[in-house]
Amino acid sequence: MNTQAIVLTARPDGALSSTVFSRQSVALAPLQKGEVLVRVRLLSIDPYQRSLLDEKPLVGRSVPIGGVMAGRGIGEVLVSRAAGWNSGELALGEFGWREHATAAAANLQKLEKGPYALSWHLGTLGYPGVTAWLALQDIGAPQSGETVLVSSAAGAVGSVVGQVAMASGARVIGVAGGSAKVALLRERLGFDFALDHRAKGELPATLAQLAPEGVDLFFDNVGEEMIDIGLSVLKPRGRVLLCGHVASYDAPDRAEHGHRYFRAIMNNRWRVHGFSVRDHATARHVEAQHALRDLADKGRLRQLETIITGLSSAPAALVDLLAGRHVGKTIVSLD
Repeated sequence: MNTQAIVLTARPDGALSSTVFSRQSVALAPLQKGEVLVRVRLLSIDPYQRSLLDEKPLVGRSVPIGGVMAGRGIGEVLVSRAAGWNSGELALGEFGWREHATAAAANLQKLEKGPYALSWHLGTLGYPGVTAWLALQDIGAPQSGETVLVSSAAGAVGSVVGQVAMASGARVIGVAGGSAKVALLRERLGFDFALDHRAKGELPATLAQLAPEGVDLFFDNVGEEMIDIGLSVLKPRGRVLLCGHVASYDAPDRAEHGHRYFRAIMNNRWRVHGFSVRDHATARHVEAQHALRDLADKGRLRQLETIITGLSSAPAALVDLLAGRHVGKTIVSLD
């Protein structure tokens, strides 16, 4: 059986362009015992995928030239040769950018139909939401009355971070790119304050006004200049969670910021933690998903998302995500 797929045809040279991909017909391996054949319905588009295009990625395995672009997705089972799996059931797994895929059932998560849209399992109830909850639960620990600063707050992870922090009683300041995203944070998600990072000259002064005593927790998804800005308003003994570096994923040769704060980290006893959801076992992921569902059931958690239609749209979707042109979780629908 053949299927349509997005294949990497060249390594990016500098900023990513959709021209390094092409749509091709590729053969699927014959279905083996313990495997299922799925029709892919949704593709998850994530910043880390840019690194997979390099010969030495930061995480995961490099996509070879001529290989199908890697990525998570949700598929509907068409044929099953695996015990416990039936036609029509929904599966979450690493299917890559293609319309059909075969996969070992042991590597898949079965999704039960419920009150939330399927896209939530790639966003708020998926890795982005689990990342936000575990990082706050295990390290950030926001308390009632504290002030939390979140960068890329209209992104898939940041939007959940802000909402979970507010549910803990914290006062949340979100930083996002553009007036439309700022409005969403204020009006749809209920952030206490939302600021536009594009007004870089005004941002430090505005933050100082909103948090005159300083910020207790800085949750950073951006890196670069945002690190300088966030650390400049951090309280003594404040906490920093470094969860992403989206400002440099598409420009790996950029100089890193924050080095001048090493002495300040010591003097202020700041606690700085790097975080990856990959460090946590599946049981903790399930725990996080239950907690996130509970918040959603209580009306305290919403999903921001950008959904684009068609397999051929996937390359441009990743380019636009890295350029900051999307809101919330980016998904390509093949339905």
